[in-house]
Amino acid sequence: MEHRYEHSTQELASLNMSIYDTVDLSEIMLGCYQRYLAFLASLDDTSAGERDWQRLCQPRVQVGSEQKIKGLNSFNRSELRVHKVLQHGEFNIYGWRRADLAALVPMTQSAPSSQLARLKSVGLIKNVCDPHLW
Repeated sequence: MEHRYEHSTQELASLNMSIYDTVDLSEIMLGCYQRYLAFLASLDDTSAGERDWQRLCQPRVQVGSEQKIKGLNSFNRSELRVHKVLQHGEFNIYGWRRADLAALVPMTQSAPSSQLARLKSVGLIKNVCDPHLW
């Protein structure tokens, strides 16, 4: 900002969401992204993740039915394929159904239901609004 007596000052101005502010906004977001990556790079303790992974891999008894449910096995190709399909971005907003899983992963007719029951008992998925949406 220039003043009457030819000296200038710099001040922070608020950004509007317009096309004229995209350069400034991209610089700000790049700085945020770099600070976040620096923070993640500084984390050295992996014990919490290892502890959670061990919990997911352990077999457990389903509450109320005394049915034993096996833990996750990420080395099994069919289970790994199911996990990858469930991470597709198209399901983030609406959710997904058993039929969506059966269409994207080749498996027997009853396998999607048992896979969903296992993932629910482990705590990786939950029902969203509709009892058929996960």
